[in-house]
Amino acid sequence: MQSIVEVLTPFVGREAEIRELLRLVDRTSAGHGGLALLSGEPGVGKSRLCREVAASAEAWGFRVLTGHCYPQGNLPYMPWIEIIETAARESSPGPLREALGDAAPELARVVPELRRVFPDMPQPREMPTDQLRRHLFNGIRDHVARVSRLRPQLFILEDLHCADEATLLLLEHLAESLPSISALIVGTFRDPPADVTSLLADALTTLVRRRQAHQLRVPRLSPSEVGMMLCGLSGHPAPAAVTEAVHAETDGNAFFVEEVFHHLVESGGLLDERGAISADVRIDEFDVPANVLLVTGQRLDRLTEPARRMLTLAAVIGRRFGYGLLEAVGDVDQETLLDAIEEAERARLIVAEPSRGEARFRFAHELVRQTLLVGISAPRRQRYHLRVADALEQGCHAAELELRAADVADHLLRAGTVADPKRTACMLTIAGRRAQQAGAFEDALRLSRTALAMLPDQSARERADLLLDVALALRSLCRWEEAVEGWDKALATLEELGDAEPVARVCWDFTWQLLFAHRHAEMVTIAERSLAVIGECAGGDRGRALAARCLGLALQGEFEAASADAEEAMSLAQAAGEAGLLGEVCLAQAASRYYYMELGSTAEAGRRSVELLRSTGAWWNLCAALAFLDVAHVFRGRFVESDAIQAELEPLAERHGHSAAAATLHHSGFCRDAARFGDLGMLDEISRAQSVAARDMANPGWLAYANTVAGILTQWRGDWPAARRQLDEGARLAVPGFWFGVHHGFIIAHLALTGERAAAVALLDQVSETLPRPGRPNLLGQWSLAILAAEGVAVLGDADRARALYPLVIEALRTGTLMRQYDGALIETAAAIAAAAAGLDEQAEEHFETALRQAEQLPHLMERPRTRYHYARFLLGRRSRTHSERAHALLVEAVAGYHAIGMPRHERMALDLLRRLAPHERVRVGARRVVTPLPGGLTEREAEVLRLVTTGSTNRTIAADLHLSERTINRHLSNIFGKLGVGSRAAATSFAHRQGIV
Repeated sequence: MQSIVEVLTPFVGREAEIRELLRLVDRTSAGHGGLALLSGEPGVGKSRLCREVAASAEAWGFRVLTGHCYPQGNLPYMPWIEIIETAARESSPGPLREALGDAAPELARVVPELRRVFPDMPQPREMPTDQLRRHLFNGIRDHVARVSRLRPQLFILEDLHCADEATLLLLEHLAESLPSISALIVGTFRDPPADVTSLLADALTTLVRRRQAHQLRVPRLSPSEVGMMLCGLSGHPAPAAVTEAVHAETDGNAFFVEEVFHHLVESGGLLDERGAISADVRIDEFDVPANVLLVTGQRLDRLTEPARRMLTLAAVIGRRFGYGLLEAVGDVDQETLLDAIEEAERARLIVAEPSRGEARFRFAHELVRQTLLVGISAPRRQRYHLRVADALEQGCHAAELELRAADVADHLLRAGTVADPKRTACMLTIAGRRAQQAGAFEDALRLSRTALAMLPDQSARERADLLLDVALALRSLCRWEEAVEGWDKALATLEELGDAEPVARVCWDFTWQLLFAHRHAEMVTIAERSLAVIGECAGGDRGRALAARCLGLALQGEFEAASADAEEAMSLAQAAGEAGLLGEVCLAQAASRYYYMELGSTAEAGRRSVELLRSTGAWWNLCAALAFLDVAHVFRGRFVESDAIQAELEPLAERHGHSAAAATLHHSGFCRDAARFGDLGMLDEISRAQSVAARDMANPGWLAYANTVAGILTQWRGDWPAARRQLDEGARLAVPGFWFGVHHGFIIAHLALTGERAAAVALLDQVSETLPRPGRPNLLGQWSLAILAAEGVAVLGDADRARALYPLVIEALRTGTLMRQYDGALIETAAAIAAAAAGLDEQAEEHFETALRQAEQLPHLMERPRTRYHYARFLLGRRSRTHSERAHALLVEAVAGYHAIGMPRHERMALDLLRRLAPHERVRVGARRVVTPLPGGLTEREAEVLRLVTTGSTNRTIAADLHLSERTINRHLSNIFGKLGVGSRAAATSFAHRQGIV
């Protein structure tokens, strides 16, 4: 059928708005794109302004593509689906395939048209659906960047007030990259408060806060602009009286101006014989309604009955509709339908849209459609919606039904009790899973919960599946606690059914969710519930359940039981011959061995898991396996192997949005880069990235880690009070698990550094139950606590505690681990410090020499000055000339090392020790020979007096120790108090500790 060509409303005014938009178009052509958001009331002319800008952009060589958001249920990312489908229709296959890039299979999840264009396109890679969104977002971002390199792009997103949350999140994601590519996005939305949804308000707040959007409000037309519009509509200048009257009636709303004009023309008497507006016409004689819906209603009343009925059915279908669907629900002969469509087109109530397939139309404005809908009763509207749902479903084959499920479900919901609730629930379920696969998790959650509410009680298996759908969507949104509750309900329902295979799979997934949620105690219970259903059958289901229980038992410290489960799970997996299952069992083994700091076993199981999972394309599990393999390499000092792992894992984790793998990557990368580069600026970036990842995951374990690492870095930079606050926050957030203890260990080491002996000993006594048990496997946090506590008490000079903890440090070394968690310090150095304090001189010297060799060979730049400083302290205690000379050389190197890294407090500590050894020597620091000034302007002698004050010595004792008179000591103290601005020995002592003088 032939359609009337659309006639555009005359474009008038908007000088400031179009000038700003054309400025952005010009910037985009130079490679600096952006996002512009046009707001305004309904009918004010936002879309018309976009069309004017689009015409200019096309004239400048831009490609212009438009997508729409709709008020009724549709596929997520609908505007981008329309944009990519249009590009697919207009592009040659070769350039299109290149523009889609590696993400083409994932993009085809949401744009099925791509698979029709490229039937040989590979299937998308397997990954958990909660990671699909990041991959999809990155795929669309990269696609936009590629096409923009070929030709500048203008994307128009209409009616963002109707957008689903996934579409708005994608817009936020794209906005970050637009300034560096030749793409401009222009979005329109209604801005009356009733139209701005909370989703849109949140998105606007984010975009404005980040300064990623140019906001423009489209105002109403002025009286002169209304006159220009009337002139454009009639082809003749409008009399001033008519212009003023129309402006008064419409208040300058462009759509209302046009509707009033057509109403007056159709009423007769507005135009003279030349088609010009009569100068004698009186608007008040035409009874113009004060409401645009009433004006549109009067225009609709002039249609024939068949045309109005067809338009009403079309309004029920939606803002856009196809001829075939309207024919299916219209129940009239073809000629009547064609006449009705042509009549509506002539009245400019609907507009034909370009289409290679069946004829498609849209309402000239949403207000026309709303006018039609309010004119029919609720019962009639429900039955019309059911007719549309029936026609949609009957017109789809199986593959298409999944794509149209959201539309069908929406019409069934609007049909209310007229529709079969089980059918509605079924369509909602299909639509929810489709949304989940597309990364539209908010839609998936809403659809799945609605389906669950409508499902009859007797549908137990369907209810379990829907509970899992709800839990999966919640997990994807990082709502861990609610997700765990959903998994628990689903598992309980499956247990009642006694179906082993889904129970085993749910158990495996469930235990990992509990692990991420830091609810470790529940993992064993869930696995045992699964085993109760599976029984003693020797199959893959039992192997998977045992692997899940292995993880839980390992985290509870039950090493032997976890090992037994892992061994049986491995035997069952090998007998089953499933590479994927075997890879999962190896992954569980790698994880559980890492929890006990058995990094050699972690690496062995991790390597096998990586090979198996890579061969099966199990990308999510592969990310986890690579992460465990990487930590095994880093903390054994195998940096070259780690480089190869991280080169594969970093883009893989980013592509699949594996937040836990990415966080582990930062964890091992922080320690590796600290060792190799000693660059605190680089470590700052890693620490910030870790903090962002921890907040995104809302995981208490990672939040605790992020705070503790920030405290370590702040301590290195020399702000010890701030470091203490961060370390305390890390310990406060720490929860029971394999890392528990390490946070408190770093506080003990920090208290030793600042000389707070009583507080350090009290904290050690408080966590003493967490210390490892000799001669048996212990969790990683327990080993870390022992290593840090041994170093801390040794620095404080507590020989008895150092002697008691030293054997545990030796036992930790025997695991093959070289570096401790979080800061990457050498365990060998901690052993040396503990042995020295314990009076084990021979062992201490051997440890120090080994640590020096390790620091050179790895290399470990952060450890070089640390080992030298503590080695020098040890040698000075031996009081021989040879030892003093070696200590002197080590201290000179320690000062230079700390200075190069940028650790002023540690540098000052090394300098202070060097001053005691050689008080008159000038030491090279950086490029010059200087002695770094003491804090507070103190002299060497005053600093020496202050150190003795901090020990609690009296003036008489200090005088005797320094071979000075008591009067001289009194004078020194007076000078010290004056320089420091303090009035007591306690305040001076506090200053000395804060500034590293002691």
